[in-house]
Amino acid sequence: MKRKAAYNTVSPTYIHNTMPIKLQKISTINGTVTTTDYVNGFEYSNQTLSSLQTAEGRVVWDAGLNHFRDEYFIKDHLGNNRVIISDLNDDGILQAATEVTATYNYDVWGL
Repeated sequence: MKRKAAYNTVSPTYIHNTMPIKLQKISTINGTVTTTDYVNGFEYSNQTLSSLQTAEGRVVWDAGLNHFRDEYFIKDHLGNNRVIISDLNDDGILQAATEVTATYNYDVWGL
């Protein structure tokens, strides 16, 4: 099953199986084509492993450090990600003041 959406200069195409589980995303950004494959929790970008899902979050490739690093997801009681924290400076210590990479705040009333 193919689904295509178009935005200004980005044109992603999603390929799902019948379940529907996302198998592949093909996106064109300013003429550059990027293919992302999703295989059992592993994510490949242009046939190179870019991340994998873990029970606590995910492991992502960090080109600046030239190795994989962990991203930990802190979830609320409904299972929504509220905070993503990662050891950005590779010192082995997670510091909440400097290494929070994303926060998500949800309005209880949907406003």
